[in-house]
Amino acid sequence: MKIYYNKDGWVCERYPYDLPKTENFIEVGEEEYNKTLSCEIHKSWRVVSNKLVIEDYEETPPQELAKKELYEIEQWFETTYTQKEQKYNRLITLGKLTDDGKDPAQVLKELYLLAEKNRKIIQDLETQTVA
Repeated sequence: MKIYYNKDGWVCERYPYDLPKTENFIEVGEEEYNKTLSCEIHKSWRVVSNKLVIEDYEETPPQELAKKELYEIEQWFETTYTQKEQKYNRLITLGKLTDDGKDPAQVLKELYLLAEKNRKIIQDLETQTVA
Protein backbone atom coordinates (compact mmCIF):
# COMPACT_ATOMS: atom_id res chain seq x y z
CA MET A 1 0.00 0.00 0.00
CA LYS A 2 1.19 3.54 -0.71
CA ILE A 3 1.70 6.23 1.89
CA TYR A 4 2.17 9.70 0.43
CA TYR A 5 4.30 12.39 2.04
CA ASN A 6 5.26 16.01 1.35
CA LYS A 7 8.70 17.51 0.69
CA ASP A 8 9.35 17.74 4.44
CA GLY A 9 8.43 14.09 4.99
CA TRP A 10 5.08 14.68 6.73
CA VAL A 11 2.55 12.00 5.79
CA CYS A 12 -0.32 13.32 3.66
CA GLU A 13 -4.03 12.90 4.35
CA ARG A 14 -3.46 12.15 8.03
CA TYR A 15 -4.00 13.89 11.36
CA PRO A 16 -2.97 16.57 12.36
CA TYR A 17 -1.91 18.31 9.14
CA ASP A 18 -4.23 16.57 6.63
CA LEU A 19 -1.92 17.66 3.83
CA PRO A 20 -2.98 17.19 0.21
CA LYS A 21 -1.54 14.12 -1.52
CA THR A 22 1.75 14.63 -3.39
CA GLU A 23 3.77 12.56 -5.86
CA ASN A 24 6.10 11.24 -3.12
CA PHE A 25 5.23 7.88 -1.60
CA ILE A 26 6.63 4.77 0.04
CA GLU A 27 5.24 1.25 -0.19
CA VAL A 28 4.26 -0.39 3.11
CA GLY A 29 2.30 -3.42 4.25
CA GLU A 30 -1.33 -3.24 5.30
CA GLU A 31 -0.52 -3.38 9.02
CA GLU A 32 1.95 -0.51 8.82
CA TYR A 33 -0.47 1.48 6.63
CA ASN A 34 -3.29 1.04 9.15
CA LYS A 35 -0.95 2.06 11.98
CA THR A 36 -0.51 5.50 10.35
CA LEU A 37 -4.24 6.23 10.54
CA SER A 38 -3.85 7.43 14.12
CA CYS A 39 -1.21 8.72 16.51
CA GLU A 40 -0.79 10.34 19.91
CA ILE A 41 -1.68 13.97 20.62
CA HIS A 42 1.06 16.39 19.51
CA LYS A 43 2.62 13.68 17.32
CA SER A 44 2.47 13.06 13.59
CA TRP A 45 3.72 10.46 11.14
CA ARG A 46 6.73 11.36 9.05
CA VAL A 47 8.86 9.58 6.46
CA VAL A 48 12.56 9.74 7.35
CA SER A 49 15.10 7.76 5.27
CA ASN A 50 12.21 5.81 3.70
CA LYS A 51 10.93 4.69 7.12
CA LEU A 52 7.81 5.75 8.99
CA VAL A 53 8.44 7.43 12.33
CA ILE A 54 6.28 9.38 14.78
CA GLU A 55 7.60 12.84 15.58
CA ASP A 56 6.50 15.77 17.71
CA TYR A 57 4.85 18.56 15.80
CA GLU A 58 3.98 22.12 16.56
CA GLU A 59 0.52 23.47 15.95
CA THR A 60 0.15 24.65 12.40
CA PRO A 61 0.57 28.43 12.31
CA PRO A 62 -2.54 30.38 11.23
CA GLN A 63 -0.72 31.58 8.12
CA GLU A 64 -0.14 27.98 7.00
CA LEU A 65 -3.77 27.07 7.68
CA ALA A 66 -4.84 30.05 5.57
CA LYS A 67 -2.57 28.89 2.72
CA LYS A 68 -4.10 25.41 2.85
CA GLU A 69 -7.66 26.75 2.81
CA LEU A 70 -6.77 29.13 -0.02
CA TYR A 71 -5.35 26.23 -2.04
CA GLU A 72 -8.50 24.14 -1.47
CA ILE A 73 -10.82 26.96 -2.59
CA GLU A 74 -8.69 27.65 -5.67
CA GLN A 75 -8.89 23.96 -6.54
CA TRP A 76 -12.68 24.11 -6.15
CA PHE A 77 -12.80 26.96 -8.70
CA GLU A 78 -10.53 25.09 -11.13
CA THR A 79 -12.45 21.82 -11.00
CA THR A 80 -15.89 21.64 -9.37
CA TYR A 81 -17.04 25.17 -10.20
CA THR A 82 -15.88 25.06 -13.81
CA GLN A 83 -17.39 21.64 -14.47
CA LYS A 84 -20.73 22.47 -12.88
CA GLU A 85 -20.99 25.84 -14.60
CA GLN A 86 -20.42 24.21 -17.99
CA LYS A 87 -22.89 21.42 -17.22
CA TYR A 88 -25.70 23.74 -16.10
CA ASN A 89 -25.18 26.14 -19.02
CA ARG A 90 -25.37 23.18 -21.40
CA LEU A 91 -28.61 21.97 -19.76
CA ILE A 92 -30.08 25.47 -20.08
CA THR A 93 -29.16 25.52 -23.78
CA LEU A 94 -30.76 22.10 -24.29
CA GLY A 95 -33.83 23.02 -22.24
CA LYS A 96 -33.36 20.06 -19.87
CA LEU A 97 -33.52 19.64 -16.10
CA THR A 98 -30.69 18.50 -13.84
CA ASP A 99 -30.31 14.82 -12.89
CA ASP A 100 -32.39 15.42 -9.78
CA GLY A 101 -35.13 17.30 -11.67
CA LYS A 102 -34.15 20.86 -10.76
CA ASP A 103 -34.15 23.92 -12.99
CA PRO A 104 -30.51 24.35 -14.11
CA ALA A 105 -30.86 28.15 -14.15
CA GLN A 106 -31.76 28.14 -10.45
CA VAL A 107 -28.94 25.70 -9.61
CA LEU A 108 -26.51 27.85 -11.60
CA LYS A 109 -27.66 30.92 -9.67
CA GLU A 110 -26.93 29.07 -6.40
CA LEU A 111 -23.51 28.08 -7.77
CA TYR A 112 -22.74 31.73 -8.58
CA LEU A 113 -23.73 32.76 -5.03
CA LEU A 114 -21.41 30.12 -3.58
CA ALA A 115 -18.63 31.29 -5.90
CA GLU A 116 -19.11 34.87 -4.70
CA LYS A 117 -18.82 33.73 -1.07
CA ASN A 118 -15.65 31.81 -1.94
CA ARG A 119 -14.19 34.88 -3.69
CA LYS A 120 -14.69 36.88 -0.49
CA ILE A 121 -13.05 34.11 1.53
CA ILE A 122 -10.11 34.15 -0.90
CA GLN A 123 -9.69 37.91 -0.39
CA ASP A 124 -9.65 37.44 3.40
CA LEU A 125 -7.22 34.51 3.20
CA GLU A 126 -4.86 36.37 0.88
CA THR A 127 -4.48 39.10 3.49
CA GLN A 128 -3.77 36.46 6.18
CA THR A 129 -1.08 34.71 4.11
CA VAL A 130 0.71 38.02 3.46
CA ALA A 131 0.78 38.96 7.17
